[in-house]
Amino acid sequence: MEDSDIEMLIQRIADPAVLPAALVLKDAPSTVWIAAGLAKISALYGVSMMQRIAGTPSRFVTALEYGQNTRIKCLPVLTSLRGNHPDAVEVAEAIAARGGEGSILLSGDPDGGAARHLQEQGKGSVLAIDALPDRDRRFVNLKSILMLSALTHRMVEQALGYPTECELKPIKLCDAWSRSQHAAINIANQINAVDDWQSKQLFILADGMTSELALTWQSILSEAGVISPVCLDIKDFTHGDHLAATRTGNGMYLVISHEGTREVANTFSDRFATLFPVMMLDLQASISYRFWENLFTASNTTSLLTGLLGYPNQRPPKHPVVWSWRGWGSIHPPRQYPL
Repeated sequence: MEDSDIEMLIQRIADPAVLPAALVLKDAPSTVWIAAGLAKISALYGVSMMQRIAGTPSRFVTALEYGQNTRIKCLPVLTSLRGNHPDAVEVAEAIAARGGEGSILLSGDPDGGAARHLQEQGKGSVLAIDALPDRDRRFVNLKSILMLSALTHRMVEQALGYPTECELKPIKLCDAWSRSQHAAINIANQINAVDDWQSKQLFILADGMTSELALTWQSILSEAGVISPVCLDIKDFTHGDHLAATRTGNGMYLVISHEGTREVANTFSDRFATLFPVMMLDLQASISYRFWENLFTASNTTSLLTGLLGYPNQRPPKHPVVWSWRGWGSIHPPRQYPL
């Protein structure tokens, strides 16, 4: 990460502009957050904040899950950088067709396909928009992840009435950023020390099957072309999910620890490190800053790993055949939403 990243993040979080979407979120008894690709990171952050601070039922689903489950009654929160991907547009179509009392679109483009459809067809749809950052040509579009996550934070913070749990102080964000640089070097060096690490299966173990901490790593590492990890709940993994991994012996493990899971994480690491490569990320930030310290560390680690793979801070090489494929099918059940 660069100085300009943390500077932009601090500026975006401090933006005092009122978001009308926050009023819709405030009154919602439950929410379902829909996203794809790197936007999953911001959506999962929103889910985590709503559950942890407000205590309201919130869940994350993919575009396909939302399209297939036509009975979801929660307030839909579509999270998409531009809202132009066919999946985002089809989710917007589904939201409008189901005729709910409201919906929210978090995006950087008020003129994207999803935004236009919700404004024209959606009942009670509200947009939460922030300006797109300059084009980011690094290994992933990191500035857009930061922008969308900052927008998510602002909307939830306003919806919940600016609780102390949402307060983010610039100095503490900078401290988390500084720690992440040291942690990233340590993790990247440990991965590089594993023999033939590119052929290993990376297991990311954290606090839940849909942990925003683990899935942030999964999204960034995968889209940067580094590795496709498997994300699992660390405690559940000890119930028996480890059997295939321990039989083949082809795994390496990244354990994400924090003050709430440190005992479990240390116990697992101490035991598994006697047999397999285990990397530990022990997040030092308080719960309000944990998401950000983890995001910074995942980004910095991935940057270092792209250098080891020969394309430092750049997008991965694209397979010409796979990249040429278009039209992956509709998210809607057959005949559910006729054109």
